[in-house]
Amino acid sequence: MMGPLVRRGVIGIALIFVALAVTPGIKPNLSGPARVIDGNSIIVAGQTLRLYGLDAPDLGQTCRTKENRDWPCGRAAADALRQYIGERPVGCLTRTRDAADRLISTCRVGGTDLNAWLVEQGWALACKGCFGGFPLEQGRARLARRGLWSGRFEAPEDWRRSH
Repeated sequence: MMGPLVRRGVIGIALIFVALAVTPGIKPNLSGPARVIDGNSIIVAGQTLRLYGLDAPDLGQTCRTKENRDWPCGRAAADALRQYIGERPVGCLTRTRDAADRLISTCRVGGTDLNAWLVEQGWALACKGCFGGFPLEQGRARLARRGLWSGRFEAPEDWRRSH
């Protein structure tokens, strides 16, 4: 049984999703086969999309194993995303455009939130300061030492700044 505060929180979250779905300029039905660019960018229906609420390592980024060896974590993140999507269609809700003119999007594949999946598998970090930026999924990935959390890594935004 939900108390009044929990019920209000659930209703509030539901209203946010309804508002996103009916906000002018948002394309709720962008879908089709996807081509993976990197760990947080895909092409769907001819549109380049940046996955919302996360930051994955760039293709050229390397991380360190627990044995202190380099490994290509940026390529591994892209490969994991590519393998997970496979040949299945991807459906996306676009929010806005970023400075690189990519559509910022939340995507689903096979009934799974693709953005949350990337963070929970440890292939991307939860975006700092993003509403719904997947902190619980990141905590689970970190505790289970999945993906990037299996060794040492530099946050993708820090790596880009220094490279």
